[in-house]
Amino acid sequence: MNARPHLVWDWNGTLLDDVGLLVAAVNAALAAVGAAPVSVAEHRIRYRRPIRAYYEGRLGRGLTDDEFGLMRATFDDAYEAGVAGCPLAPDAAACLGSWPGGQSLLSLAEHPHLIQEVTWRGLLGSFRLVEGRPVGSRAGKAELLARHLDTLRLTGSPVVLIGDSDDDHAAAQEAGVGCVLYAHGYIDRARLERTGAPVAETLAGAVALATAAGRTKTSVRERKAHQ
Repeated sequence: MNARPHLVWDWNGTLLDDVGLLVAAVNAALAAVGAAPVSVAEHRIRYRRPIRAYYEGRLGRGLTDDEFGLMRATFDDAYEAGVAGCPLAPDAAACLGSWPGGQSLLSLAEHPHLIQEVTWRGLLGSFRLVEGRPVGSRAGKAELLARHLDTLRLTGSPVVLIGDSDDDHAAAQEAGVGCVLYAHGYIDRARLERTGAPVAETLAGAVALATAAGRTKTSVRERKAHQ
């Protein structure tokens, strides 16, 4: 019998339905340097990391360090002012509560902020481990995922990352684990489909796809150990 995969959930844009707030905060940052706003649909098509490159693409020019600092501060203020009002994705709580296997949470959000957000929403006990990016760190999702799996000692176990971006897929590929992408987060569906990963319209659908994906993926570190 196939073991259920361990699910590694993304937070922003996946479990947390914050794309509307994110785009509002991006537009506040753009307005701070005199740039035109972006729609949610356009943002989903054009969004990329690093965020400075995304902003410069919108402006059609480079940013000075002072301008970028102003945009970061403006974005942070706008996002923090509204995040408490962001709901979970429609079926997030049901998916977390009904999954019979292991699950954890990994995010590029700063760790103290992530813990606060998850705790006051009553979800901390749903996960074996909750990890955000260390304060001041520039580590990407791939590096954080590798550390996360090591901490959980999941080498050789079926693991599937459920996220909403091509960055999530790239991190999963580097770690040698499965990935399912959610179509209502930060990136539009067509762009997600170009990664080749399964794409789901709902989180419940993502869990169903993850169950199948987990049967075919084990950690790349385990495979290397047998080479």
